[in-house]
Amino acid sequence: MPLELDPAWVKAIEDTLPELPDAKKARLQSQYGLTAYDAGVLIIEQARADYFEAAAKGRDAKLVSNWVTNELAAKLTAGGLDIEDSPLKPDEIAELVALIEEGVISSKIAKDVFERMWAGEGRPRAIVEAQGLQQVSDTGALEKIIDDLIAGNPGQAASVKEKPQAIGWFVVLTLPVSIAIAVLVMREPPSPPNHNPPHWRQYLPLLKRGSVVRLLLVDIAIGTGPVLAGTLFFTYFFAIRGYERSDAG
Repeated sequence: MPLELDPAWVKAIEDTLPELPDAKKARLQSQYGLTAYDAGVLIIEQARADYFEAAAKGRDAKLVSNWVTNELAAKLTAGGLDIEDSPLKPDEIAELVALIEEGVISSKIAKDVFERMWAGEGRPRAIVEAQGLQQVSDTGALEKIIDDLIAGNPGQAASVKEKPQAIGWFVVLTLPVSIAIAVLVMREPPSPPNHNPPHWRQYLPLLKRGSVVRLLLVDIAIGTGPVLAGTLFFTYFFAIRGYERSDAG
C-alpha cells in the first residue's frame, strides 16, 4: 500500500525548517538586488544575514551590505566579537546609510562617523551634528547671502562690472564676517599633555568639518585669495589661542 502524506502536514513541517543557504542566497539576490558574491558572503553566518536584513529595511541594500561585510566585519574580527555581540545595532548602520543617501555626508565622511560610533560617541546623526560634518550640497543659502550683498550695494556692484578690480571692496566687507564665523564655529580644543603649541598639520582634519568648508566656499565664491588665506589663518590662530587659554586655565 503506497504511503500517502497529507499535503497540509508536509507544509507545516516545511514551515518549521530554517531557510536553507542556497534558498536564502537566491532570495537575497532577488529581494535586495545583491550580487551572488555579496549574498554569498552574507549567508556564511545566519546571524550576519539577519543583521543585514534588519539594517536594510527601506535603505540602499548594496550600501548596507558593504558596511556589514567590510567595516563592521573588520571591527568585529579585530575585537574577537561575533555579530550578535556587536555594539552597533542594525538600526544604527541603517541610520548611517540614510545620511549618505540623503546627501548629508559623503561615503568618506561616513567612515569617520563610523569610527566615532564604534568608539561610543553616539548615534550617527547626532555625531554628524555635534561635529559639524555635514557636507555642503545646497548652495541656496550661499547664493542668497551673495545676492543680498550685491542688492544692498548697487553702486559698488556697478563699479565691479566696469572695473573687476573693484571686487576688493566686497573682500574688505566680507573679511570681518569670515573672521567672526571662524571664531564661532571653532571649539577650543583640550590642552595636550605636553602643553606645547600644536603643529599646524594637526589642524588639517578641520577642513573636513562642514562649518569650515561652508565658510571657505563663501570666500571662494566671492573670488578672492586674500579672504581665503585670512580665513585659514584666523581658523588656525584661534585654535592656537584655544590651547593657550586652556593652558592658562
